[in-house]
Amino acid sequence: MNKDLNITDYKLYVAEETENLFNDEFWESLDFAVNAVDNIKARQYVDSRCVWFNKPLLESGTLGTKANTQMILPYKTQCYSDSVDPPEEGIAVCTIHLFPNLIEHCIAWGRVIFDSHFVERIQNTIAFLTDAKAFISQKKHTENIGVVREAMEGIETMIEMKQSADFSRCVTVGRELYETYFNNKIQELVYSHP
Repeated sequence: MNKDLNITDYKLYVAEETENLFNDEFWESLDFAVNAVDNIKARQYVDSRCVWFNKPLLESGTLGTKANTQMILPYKTQCYSDSVDPPEEGIAVCTIHLFPNLIEHCIAWGRVIFDSHFVERIQNTIAFLTDAKAFISQKKHTENIGVVREAMEGIETMIEMKQSADFSRCVTVGRELYETYFNNKIQELVYSHP
């Protein structure tokens, strides 16, 4: 790579609401921009700013299983916003976990957390207790080792809970889960991405 190349990456929400960070000085300082944002609205916003400030843009991104790249030279090539993508059918996972700025994102995030604790763990535990060898074999073929390890930890937790469960323990575990996911993680997110 060119040793004189100076790249700064931003893991921030880009929109009108963050124009205090992405202000005129920011856009004017760019030689070009490279996009890797997770939604059409953000892509259109960056595209409009690059056109306004006459900055080349390498637009790239994914939407579910689809991927795209497009080199945009203002007033020379088609802009990203000149064509219309089909509407987004779901919410990108990175939006749910990093920038849940709409109520729909928060609901989807809560659903993912609920399912992982109260649906997947129970289904995995039942499958494991029914036929451990088949369960482990199936998981190894369809999932990566981290997911298999996480599933096994969840099963271990479920078995321990069943053996030592009493009402006060259930309340304690419920409160710990609530604090972890609906207090601590939210405060971390707000702190990391104000």
